[in-house]
Amino acid sequence: MITIKQILHNWLMENKYDGLCNEDCGCKCSDFMPCDTPKIDCEPAYISKENDGYHNYLMTPEKPKED
Repeated sequence: MITIKQILHNWLMENKYDGLCNEDCGCKCSDFMPCDTPKIDCEPAYISKENDGYHNYLMTPEKPKED
């Protein structure tokens, strides 16, 4: 049986997103939904090279510009 978590993860990967984010947190597909309770405002996200103070990346709903 496939779960909603698996369906969402597959959709993000197929559409070339890096994970999910909301204004409080973000998760990469490689460590997907460690909370197991996504919030209603989670949205597809990309990894930004910015530092959020806790991680060496920041999840953002806008695709970062290529350097």
